Amino acid sequence: MSLLLRPTLLRRITHLPCYYQSVKTFSSALPSSSLDDSTDQSLTKFFNPTDEHAGLREMVRSFAEREIEPQAIAHNKSETFNIPLFRQFGSKLGILGLTVPEEYGGTGFINATAVAIVHEELSYADPALCLSYLAHSVLLCNNLAVNGSHDQLSRFMSGVCDGSKIGGMCMSEPNAGTDVLGMKSNAVYDADRDGYLLNGTKMWITNGTLTGKETGDLFL
Repeated sequence: MSLLLRPTLLRRITHLPCYYQSVKTFSSALPSSSLDDSTDQSLTKFFNPTDEHAGLREMVRSFAEREIEPQAIAHNKSETFNIPLFRQFGSKLGILGLTVPEEYGGTGFINATAVAIVHEELSYADPALCLSYLAHSVLLCNNLAVNGSHDQLSRFMSGVCDGSKIGGMCMSEPNAGTDVLGMKSNAVYDADRDGYLLNGTKMWITNGTLTGKETGDLFL
């Protein structure tokens, strides 16, 4: 079993089944007996390089302990997606558009450390919900922010940042998996419709279905 590295020593996992409850996580691979104050401080700085990163971690961790951990087991057992909770990632925390420029409704926290911190804290509480967050915030929002035109960002980004729209990225196909070079889907321009006709089949798309019947709202 792998352990996540964390800046806080001996934070006990309490929300998981009993056979996981003895697992503890450390901020270092070193035994706790070998950690002095200076080592602990340097490790904390490593995982939180700025005050903004420390504040981000504390905000997400506090929310995760209060809102995410209590619901995790029930939703994982029923294999359901907690949509209202997911929308709060945008409306309350502002982390759905973490790497999106502020002018398009994002937080503008454009660095990999911030992204890693959020994913670490969310996955600690509920890995399944964190995967939906990754598909939405990184595969959709970040890709759209980096590669989209001004018109596309103005049209779509506000909704995916505030959580009113949920989506992801459609890579996987029946005969290709996530091998993007093996994908067969294509887009062909249709002059009569003045647009592109998308042909292909997709499967296993994270956030592809929200309720088992309803599909997500926006996908790349």
